[in-house]
Amino acid sequence: MVPHPAFARTVGRPLGRAALIVLALTLFSLAVWLKSAGINGVTDAVGPESEYEFPGAAMTAYPVSGKPLPGAVPYNVIDKSGDRLLKVVRFRAEGSGQLVAEAYLRTGQSVAVRMRPGTYRMHVMEGRRWLGPEQHFGKMAATFDFGIHQVGGEIAGIEIMPKSAVGGAPPISGFRF
Repeated sequence: MVPHPAFARTVGRPLGRAALIVLALTLFSLAVWLKSAGINGVTDAVGPESEYEFPGAAMTAYPVSGKPLPGAVPYNVIDKSGDRLLKVVRFRAEGSGQLVAEAYLRTGQSVAVRMRPGTYRMHVMEGRRWLGPEQHFGKMAATFDFGIHQVGGEIAGIEIMPKSAVGGAPPISGFRF
């Protein structure tokens, strides 16, 4: 049986330049589509160098006595940034700088942080790979000062908005977190 002449000419020949270009463009388009769909092979919670799971929306308060804070009121923290970054939110007493509360948020989550009425400074550290409670997000972290917050007043919380919408909070060095 004799193969068709068109088929006989292509069997065993390497791909031509045009076919390689089409293949490269297809692979590039696929990579762009996967990235825009949020499928980039990087998980939010754990990286290859990490063995820790991100705590999620857990909140830790630091009462001096070790007992629940009497007279504490909820202060809602809502992440509406849409940036797909993990966030650690810390509240420190304005006068002393003492750590009062810490919350862990994924994009779109909210948490009610219970604190005594008072004045607190809020810092937010964000990153993609959680390296645990000691390293947080490592050298790739970004830390921002969200300013002074009056807990127990008329405002019952804060929304973390996209940086492009609000101009962003001023960045601070990680050691001040």
